[in-house]
Amino acid sequence: MTFGKRCLQTILAILILCCFNAKDASAAAASKYVAVPFAAGQSVTQKETGYVYEEGTGKTIWTYYRYRVKVPGEGVLKVTLRKGKSRISGLSLSMYASLKAEEIVDDWFFSGKKKAVVTIPVSRGVYYFSGAEKETLKYTFTQQKPGSNYSAKRALALKKGTKAVITQTPDYNFPRWYKIRLTGKKKITIQSEYASLAVLTDASRTPVAVKLSGAKKNVLTSEKALKKGTYYLCMRCADLQEKLYSKRYYTTTVSWK
Repeated sequence: MTFGKRCLQTILAILILCCFNAKDASAAAASKYVAVPFAAGQSVTQKETGYVYEEGTGKTIWTYYRYRVKVPGEGVLKVTLRKGKSRISGLSLSMYASLKAEEIVDDWFFSGKKKAVVTIPVSRGVYYFSGAEKETLKYTFTQQKPGSNYSAKRALALKKGTKAVITQTPDYNFPRWYKIRLTGKKKITIQSEYASLAVLTDASRTPVAVKLSGAKKNVLTSEKALKKGTYYLCMRCADLQEKLYSKRYYTTTVSWK
């Protein structure tokens, strides 16, 4: 056998061995997901990820625990996180759309914190959560009526000093409209978490002079006093979704004075 043929056989043997080793490595590990029922008001402690080695099969089976939350309708989850006896510094929460999903819908991390509250607007469905090792999770759920003020004709009255909370979910991407009634000539200020996306119009739907007086404060102030009458405030929530790095769930509040 020539030296060239011996080299070729050696290379082929190495390649075959690598292929078998790759198959053995992939077959040697498996994942198991366990859904733990999680009810409102219940306190649960994140179970540690465990593994079992099966001598018969040579497999290592990793077990992951995720907490199952069933949401009856559109509303807001408030999840309270408390640090457990763990070496991990800080708190974390991951949200999944299904038990075995690898892709995270959203996640939160609080460095160095012993307690944190995460507010998550959600639509009807089932969601799965996991936290940091030995972390305690507890949540409350507040159901809200689906927004109906998606046009100027359906605008909701917004009284002075009253806050309107807007819930943004994947199932509801329409703009929100509000009516502001002035009983006399007045210069008004609109406070919103994302004011640059708000538009104020008069009764004929003509935008009135409004400017952004402070990006950090997110305040819209009329340039001059507005006449007595009804005005309409439109919050463009679909655009807001893009501004929030394509996150699917969030809330914002709006008020005026």
